[in-house]
Amino acid sequence: MTLMPSAAPRRGRPKKDAAAPPTSAKELKDTLWKAADKLRGSMDASQYKDVILGLVFLKYLSDAFDERRDQLEAELAEQNFDSEQIEALLDECLPDRSDPSSGARDVPAADSLPPEAVAMMVRDFVDYSLGLMPPSRQRELWEGLDAWQDKYWQAFSPELRAFVKARLEGRLAEDEFWSAVFSLLGL
Repeated sequence: MTLMPSAAPRRGRPKKDAAAPPTSAKELKDTLWKAADKLRGSMDASQYKDVILGLVFLKYLSDAFDERRDQLEAELAEQNFDSEQIEALLDECLPDRSDPSSGARDVPAADSLPPEAVAMMVRDFVDYSLGLMPPSRQRELWEGLDAWQDKYWQAFSPELRAFVKARLEGRLAEDEFWSAVFSLLGL
């Protein structure tokens, strides 16, 4: 008698037994700090902010994508599309997030992003342009978004572009530049 597996074989490392979820705010806080320390590893704490800010930005983009997809689904359902038609339309119009080469990967216009995210984009753009960006960060950006510089530039408002151009040309000192950018973004 041959036994057939009931599910496809698992790939990767075997799962560890899950720890009990935190039951109090203090336990949750302790768990989050331990996770953050584990992620940070031997990285200096002052550099860790760059990693965390990038992750927060990616989380924002992921949540915004999911929210917009849900809105589109609801709108199409209101127009009497059936679930198969909705999925087909969304699959055609939205990129498959599990496949990095799928679909259009554009940066939304700066006015549709939170000001903190735009400030991070400006920092990345200026740091790269002035040769101040660490190679690891350059690699992350190039791997995550083809032609990211062009896409960031297109996402910037004309006013923001003017400030960035003035900074790169040396017409604005760093403190004046960031003061103008933060003022423009309402930060």
